Amino acid sequence: MRPTKVHEIAGEGTEIHGEVADREAHRGFSPRFTVDLEGRVSDAWCSCPTFRRSGLREGPCEHMIALRVAYARDRAARDAQRKTAEGRALIRAETRTYVRREASGAEVVYRVSLDDRVVHLSWGTRGKEDPRHQRIWFDTDGEARDAYFKRLDALTSSGFVDAEASSA
Repeated sequence: MRPTKVHEIAGEGTEIHGEVADREAHRGFSPRFTVDLEGRVSDAWCSCPTFRRSGLREGPCEHMIALRVAYARDRAARDAQRKTAEGRALIRAETRTYVRREASGAEVVYRVSLDDRVVHLSWGTRGKEDPRHQRIWFDTDGEARDAYFKRLDALTSSGFVDAEASSA
């Protein structure tokens, strides 16, 4: 079992595709599903005979369960590796969204993206104004990565909450 594609769908959740090699049947199956922002599974599909016969009436097939478990393990391993210097060195592209609620009730959203040697920033009050944007170019991807993680640490220390971590 291995996840083959993971697509983050803005505002909806994460679409996960996988492949399962069944040694007894000498064939492979392709499960896929979408995990919404609250962690529920929707839009599920598998190429196995069990799913084709009954759909989700009898619950998810073993291939979907295996894909969900494999994805959860991969995500936990990535999150643990992300906290180490070696794991951070492997990250070349990533986007994080941080949110903080002000005393007035306004929600300040800060999005930080790393894309090779570029750090993209956008920030603003949700729903009240168009976000401001800034693009910072660096000479090397290491400098960009260091600036990216320093910015994330600064946001965390100033009271912002990681939106992805709170929805997982």
